[in-house]
Amino acid sequence: GRGYAETLVLRMMPYRLPVDEIRWGRFLSDVTTVIWICWKGARPLNILFLNGCEYSDAEFSVNGITFGEKLFRLSFSEVRIIRKGTFDDLFPGKPILKFIIGRRILKSMETKYIAKTTFSRNSIFTASGWSIYEEVIWRR
Repeated sequence: GRGYAETLVLRMMPYRLPVDEIRWGRFLSDVTTVIWICWKGARPLNILFLNGCEYSDAEFSVNGITFGEKLFRLSFSEVRIIRKGTFDDLFPGKPILKFIIGRRILKSMETKYIAKTTFSRNSIFTASGWSIYEEVIWRR
């Protein structure tokens, strides 16, 4: 099917990641795929892929993402929250996780969204589809 798979390999404990806020997600249509990740913190990262071409200038707003020197835009509509809460909410009564994963991660606030999305180039409609994305605010 359409989509992507990801594998994370960490050489440190997750709670030591130099990240304060993270956004990531994907947009899929019949002809266009956009995947993004943006980290804020001690080591910021801003990477977006449009059909495999990399961009590092994504600007995020509540209504969408602009990138490629403002040439491209994803516009979100009918945004729905799929899940909002801490990771601790997912695993209540599992004290071993606090030891393995760390309190910082378990207390982080995650909001996951789904939205109808249009993709445009130079303000001209190119494709429509769906986006699924999330934001995580890491607690100190």
